[in-house]
Amino acid sequence: MLARVIAGEGTRVPAGAPVLVLRNFDLERRVVAFERAADSLAAREVDARSRGAASDVARLAAAREEVSATLAALRGRLEQLTF
Repeated sequence: MLARVIAGEGTRVPAGAPVLVLRNFDLERRVVAFERAADSLAAREVDARSRGAASDVARLAAAREEVSATLAALRGRLEQLTF
């Protein structure tokens, strides 16, 4: 979906400047879901550290890293929607 036109017809823009922004609501929802998952895993990891549960800490840290990597990729895809 077209979200915003930054430069109107006939407007001169510098090379590489964005001229329009698209929105992908499904992608935006996925970003929010992965942000929540990363926050939840981080909180659980802190809790496990405070309890001294080393195996839980390692498992949660690995899961958080995986979710964070996916989140970074999704955010990259969102950035590609600006032209």
